[in-house]
Amino acid sequence: MKINKEDLRKKEVWSGTYRGISFEIVKWSYNDSLTEGYDNIKYIWNFYLILSIDAFPKQLHKELWLKPKNTKYDFISYGYYESKILANIEFHGGITYYKKLLGYDGGKKVIKAGCDYNHAWDQGNRYNIDDLIWDVKVAIDSLFELVDGLLIHCYLSGKYYSESDGYVLRDGSFISWEEIIKINERMSKKNF
Repeated sequence: MKINKEDLRKKEVWSGTYRGISFEIVKWSYNDSLTEGYDNIKYIWNFYLILSIDAFPKQLHKELWLKPKNTKYDFISYGYYESKILANIEFHGGITYYKKLLGYDGGKKVIKAGCDYNHAWDQGNRYNIDDLIWDVKVAIDSLFELVDGLLIHCYLSGKYYSESDGYVLRDGSFISWEEIIKINERMSKKNF
């Protein structure tokens, strides 16, 4: 069997950080032969939040690091709709994706949770990157509203802090006041 280039799907990925939370936006392209007879299905959009379990209060870890369920079709499924956190994040149309990225071997646990724009009510709607960016911000803001005590990863120290213990930079990444003070101290020593 051969692979036909014209049957392949292409995807574009944008990644970023908002309020210290990493995200990905994905635009999937289809070729014309796969979408014949369907209106406006040239692209399917998705977005995902990349969440470190350590950023959440300990009592919520089981709500995020879900136990696998075997299905009758011999694949693993996760009951993300049963999670009080994941099911209530303001994802477009609700959560439709959950994956454990890191932490199987005892290391830091990181999950990827997201949604798609391929629902019945999406047919005929044209979305663009600005629509997705808006929805990502809504989802992340809703996460902060849902979780009291959600921490943010400082990209310099690798530690977690509350949002008030630092500064969110223009690119969305977070730096703690502790690290800012260290930088200022190093800079002042160099200048004298």
